[in-house]
Amino acid sequence: MSGWHEESESTEAKRKRREKKEKRREKKEKRREKKEKRREKKEKRREKKEKRREKKEKRREKKEKRREKKEKRREKKEKRRRERGELEVSDVWTIKEGSELEGSAGGSGEENKGHKVRKVHNPYFRKREGWQ
Repeated sequence: MSGWHEESESTEAKRKRREKKEKRREKKEKRREKKEKRREKKEKRREKKEKRREKKEKRREKKEKRREKKEKRREKKEKRRRERGELEVSDVWTIKEGSELEGSAGGSGEENKGHKVRKVHNPYFRKREGWQ
């Protein structure tokens, strides 16, 4: 009667099998949770990217709209001035944007000839007698 409290061979084997199954189930659960976490992370990252892209697009559209508005306003102003006879097309020099001549009264403008970038309606740039 020494081993009556010990499990029989079959019950011990059953217990081991049950523990093995439980371990396997826990492993699977852990793996599944890990995958789920990774998937959620990816989704979050994707949403963030999408949001950033939409923000950029919105900003770009806003800039474009503002630029078009400015252009329209400039054209309207130019048209009015032309109608009043304040501005002759031949009076306007076309110079390269950001040139060192811009904003200064000196210079011949020769280095900028051929660059038809934008019209400058600044009196300093108009052709005048003795201005060259």
